[in-house]
Amino acid sequence: MDILKTGLLASSIILLTNLCFWLTNQSQMMFYFFFDGTDWATHIFELWALDKYGFHNLVPEWYNGYKLFEFYYPGWNLFSLPLLKLSNDILVASFVSLLLLIGLIFIGIFLIGKTQKFSNLQVLAFFSFFAANALAISNFIRNGRTPELTAWAVFILLAAIIFYYKDKNLDYKFLAFIPLLSFLLLSHFVVSMLFGIFLLGFFITKSLKEKLYITLSCLTSIALISFWLWPLITGFNSTYVSTLNYSIRFYDNSLFGIMLNILLPLITLFVFSLYWKQKDFSLKELAFFIPTLVFGALLVFRLTPSIPLLDKIYPGPTAIFLTFFLFYFLFSLKIDKLQHKTILSWSLIILAVCSVTINVLDTNLLPERTDFQNEIINIIPNISGKYIVAGQGKEFLNWGIYTYAAIYHHKKTIWGGWQTTAYSEKYYNDAAEVYSLLVNAECENFAEKFTSLNGEEVLGVENICSTLKNCGFTEKISTKSACLYEIDI
Repeated sequence: MDILKTGLLASSIILLTNLCFWLTNQSQMMFYFFFDGTDWATHIFELWALDKYGFHNLVPEWYNGYKLFEFYYPGWNLFSLPLLKLSNDILVASFVSLLLLIGLIFIGIFLIGKTQKFSNLQVLAFFSFFAANALAISNFIRNGRTPELTAWAVFILLAAIIFYYKDKNLDYKFLAFIPLLSFLLLSHFVVSMLFGIFLLGFFITKSLKEKLYITLSCLTSIALISFWLWPLITGFNSTYVSTLNYSIRFYDNSLFGIMLNILLPLITLFVFSLYWKQKDFSLKELAFFIPTLVFGALLVFRLTPSIPLLDKIYPGPTAIFLTFFLFYFLFSLKIDKLQHKTILSWSLIILAVCSVTINVLDTNLLPERTDFQNEIINIIPNISGKYIVAGQGKEFLNWGIYTYAAIYHHKKTIWGGWQTTAYSEKYYNDAAEVYSLLVNAECENFAEKFTSLNGEEVLGVENICSTLKNCGFTEKISTKSACLYEIDI
């Protein structure tokens, strides 16, 4: 077998074996509710809430009640809701949606490969490096960032359409672009912005008539989701998340941060230069990719956090975005010299091994149920009023408790999982103050502030139990590591 084909096959096998391992490990979530600090808890809860209460309706279980998806993207939930209806099991539906989205990514990359004349091995390797790299496994499978995964699946399908029409005139088949773009916008804001950068290059290379067609298609896509988009835009500044600035993460000087935010863009720019040379320095090719290349250069010089609109983009999605183009450019190269094939073959194998190593060293397995967690589970049915979880235990449980208690026991809380679009900055500050007062054992002030937020009970963990007891609150139940107290003034 050709040395390059060997490298493509070997690296694909390494990455796909790793992907299968992590999917198998994560599949345990179908059989028991797991407690950890990932995003799964929040997204599982909101999928359950969508089924129970409906779109844009009040969800009473978290944050003293909030309007579902008023300021957050519902794409993954809408995609997964039919699965929940079919299975009648929130955990099964969530995991199966993960498999389907990964399958859609493969279909999209297969379609891209077909239009760009990639070999079957190149398609397999493209999919492996895009969907089975360490970052993708950590973010999407283990950490449960399913809205972003949904957006990438749609991004790939849209990219297949763009590459199909890259060198040909638009026709009626381009209408498939409209619903896909609508669903992308419903799925993830940052991935939508990154797609806009890609789309700009496509727009630049088209005739005036086609530019009008693309513009009308985009406007139609936006109009189709205006029922959700307009309230979000007009009211977003009232949310707590609007005060956060995730783009400062580009200033991360750790080795991993430098690799993702500086080295990856530089390698992508370099591989494009090789690709462009083989395209005889075509101005059309340069125009098509120039917005993406400029964006990569801005990342290298860490300028995006200071540019309006781009300052809403944060690392993670940018790395996956550039990974897509890096391997597109790489597999578009015509490599004839044995020396170059050997170098590329070994580079792909080493890169695959490094990716797996990162998962081995830095990605946690799905946690099994512990005695400590069972204590918490046994306490939850005794909650009768609105509660909070307080205290630092052996394991991260808060988000999981709020989800588990709501779904399986219909308990209500003045707080909730990590859903920063569900409350205002004032509400966050008030809730943070309540927690701080309890930790500092300022009993009277805590009780007054807590009850003003409609709080009634505290599920305490470890040291907080002694604080609640010393404050003289009413004990309802205690175990070795946890307790439940009713707060009365």
